[in-house]
Amino acid sequence: MDNVKRYGFRWARGYNRNSHPDVHEFPVTSGTNFTVSGFGTNLNLNVGDPVRLDVNGGVVLAGGNENAATSQAPFGIVMGFGPYFNGGRMVRGTVLPSGVTYGNSIERQSKVLVTPFSEGIWEIDVNDIVTATTLLGYQALVGENCDHQLAAAAASAVPFTANPVLAIATHNPATTTLSMRIFGVSQTFENQDFAGQWVKLLVTVNKGAEAFYTNVGT
Repeated sequence: MDNVKRYGFRWARGYNRNSHPDVHEFPVTSGTNFTVSGFGTNLNLNVGDPVRLDVNGGVVLAGGNENAATSQAPFGIVMGFGPYFNGGRMVRGTVLPSGVTYGNSIERQSKVLVTPFSEGIWEIDVNDIVTATTLLGYQALVGENCDHQLAAAAASAVPFTANPVLAIATHNPATTTLSMRIFGVSQTFENQDFAGQWVKLLVTVNKGAEAFYTNVGT
């Protein structure tokens, strides 16, 4: 039996048991297109997507190991959106579409609310039913590193999304180039069958980009 699928990275708890994460507002550079290697362009940016900062300080998707790529160091997770310019006026939505263009008009600038990865522990669905098939098998992965993956080509439930998952097949206890570290097995009631799809694990960041954030503007 497959478990209920949930989208992207979800806040589990802070290191000091905070139930509410801090969020920080970042712009999205005019005309940004959200892409996934090996899939395509014109995706929507969604709550739960991992992001990094581009050279202009704007938010872009943080790619994983999809299409045999080396995962990018994520800065944080999308938690919400400000209004964006639809070509005629400012509107609000539950996603930020690709290609929103506002030129040099700061008043029309797209904004995204982001929680840095390092603030806490995150829940995410795994992407296979082979690497582990029992609770003991998943518990044996705790403390190891693995990559996240943007599985857009398989996003049948929600089209035009990056569909982040945890690529547990890459698990390794020592490799520092992998983006995530497995912290534990989620105690959610939705983990009904550990032999089924979409088992939920808890992760922390292993390869983060906070240093880039602290140096923005220097």
